Amino acid sequence: MAAATLSAVSHASKGTQLPRHDSHHKNKKPHKRGFWAHLIAWTWEWALLLVILIGGASLVFGLPKMGAETSGGAELAKQIQGLVTGQPMAERTDGVVVRLFKGREQMSVIAQHVTPKLCVSAAWTLAKSGTVVINGVTPSRVSGARLAELCNEEDVAEVIWSPKPE
Repeated sequence: MAAATLSAVSHASKGTQLPRHDSHHKNKKPHKRGFWAHLIAWTWEWALLLVILIGGASLVFGLPKMGAETSGGAELAKQIQGLVTGQPMAERTDGVVVRLFKGREQMSVIAQHVTPKLCVSAAWTLAKSGTVVINGVTPSRVSGARLAELCNEEDVAEVIWSPKPE
């Protein structure tokens, strides 16, 4: 390294210039990427674009589904409350089985095979107008977190609702 420095100094002192480093590269053709390098670069770009598009589509089309689940819980609660007052139960297509149980003093409605999201939404609405039992447990305090915890204990839940005595 010291010899190169001395050589450069001696050339500079004589007034001559050293050739530029890239001068010997002038005759070479620019490096071209091979077929596989192009294919890999192209594949990654398109894969990234595809992931972004799929994520955006699932976000756009997934949001209405969540709203439908929530409105389904409100609809289930309305049907359960209507069953106690004598309204006929509409046929459910989501697999939920709803039955009316008449006790000596009070009526209760039992909904079985309720999905966790539907359970939380329906139980929240029903808790305002009566007593809710989820999977055999009556929550001492009703909160969204506690209802979600009870509804998510299993794949499907059983919800029992009894209206407040009049």
